[in-house]
Amino acid sequence: MTTKTKPSENSLVADSPKPWQFQPGVSGNPGGRPGGLAARVREATKDGQDPIDFLIRVLRNSPKLPQLSLSHRIDAAKELLDRGFGKSVQYSEDVTPNRRPLQGVTLQQINLILSIPEEKLLKLVEGMTDEVPVLDEGSGGEA
Repeated sequence: MTTKTKPSENSLVADSPKPWQFQPGVSGNPGGRPGGLAARVREATKDGQDPIDFLIRVLRNSPKLPQLSLSHRIDAAKELLDRGFGKSVQYSEDVTPNRRPLQGVTLQQINLILSIPEEKLLKLVEGMTDEVPVLDEGSGGEA
């Protein structure tokens, strides 16, 4: 006779899924993408050449198109660049409260900070000691 035991709370074994969750072994999208859709789009657009040609005509303000604004032409240029060279990396400023960028800190001072033993640095950061090393640029890396 075997007895089933409930997994402990720390166990990595999950309980059985709820009725609204995906069931194991059952597709969440049983119909899937319509078969051959990508092939049909490639065929209908000459492997993507038609949309690219259109964007180039917009960019160059082709006389075959109605007069287009500069913003339309810039949008076309962006699309062509994104498709041809990949999207550019988007950088954002760190907006974490109570954090300031290092201003006026030299590379030598950063190296001095990095030379402080980790245990001592953790104590400083946690406020467990009032001892603050003096960052003397002429000390040759000793705090």
